[in-house]
Amino acid sequence: MVVNPHSLVATRRPNNGGLDGAVIPLLANHYNVEISPHPSKEVARMIKQKLVQDYSEMLSGARPAFDGRKNLFCSVEFQNDKLEYFIRLPMPTAKAWLSVGEHQHKLFLVNIKLASKLYGKELSRYLSKEGED
Repeated sequence: MVVNPHSLVATRRPNNGGLDGAVIPLLANHYNVEISPHPSKEVARMIKQKLVQDYSEMLSGARPAFDGRKNLFCSVEFQNDKLEYFIRLPMPTAKAWLSVGEHQHKLFLVNIKLASKLYGKELSRYLSKEGED
């Protein structure tokens, strides 16, 4: 079946595409993350999950977003601008002398440092000044 691309029309969003509604303050803090030794992206995500699970209180109870490499974003500011943690993860191995289901553990050093804060109010003020020019 051949479809004419000119006959395809995207569905219009209601309310002018989300322009109507309540204005909310937006706050996102950006943190740089360094993990040593350098893990794969999948292992880095496991480290982030374990970090949130084990150190929730130090992360102000937040559930930050992590890109799997060097950037962590959170709507809540952490208690400290610099954080350092040791995370121990079970790592599967193919060594014959380990029983089925056994894992060796690997220790990772995680450094988290505040990179920048984004205040929604300041962004809105900046954008409104752009429109005045």
